[in-house]
Amino acid sequence: AEVTHTSAAPFVKEIWGSLQGITARVVALENRVDLLESRVKTLEEVSTNVVESLRMLQKGIKRKQRIEAITGMMSAVLNAVSFGFAGSVAQGAMGEVINSIVDFGDISHIQMVVKSFG
Repeated sequence: AEVTHTSAAPFVKEIWGSLQGITARVVALENRVDLLESRVKTLEEVSTNVVESLRMLQKGIKRKQRIEAITGMMSAVLNAVSFGFAGSVAQGAMGEVINSIVDFGDISHIQMVVKSFG
């Protein structure tokens, strides 16, 4: 059996078959890489959203703590004022005391104002 054209040779056909198999595997790998890139991009977007949500949660917690501190301070002030006065006179006096307090964050100032009225 004499081969007149090299493209008809069995070893050339075998090489072409191997190349086609390799090409198919490379295409499949490229598709998988594209899918992985898409998933990584989605993961980056989700992680960015999670980080932003955590920041918002942190701000909310800090705000809640400040509000609780102020509420506690106001309760303490109102309790201190209400123990010093009684009856309907207390309403006017309590209003005067609260109006006299300049800095509700300064405990010593609040105590001084309450003592001056009490």
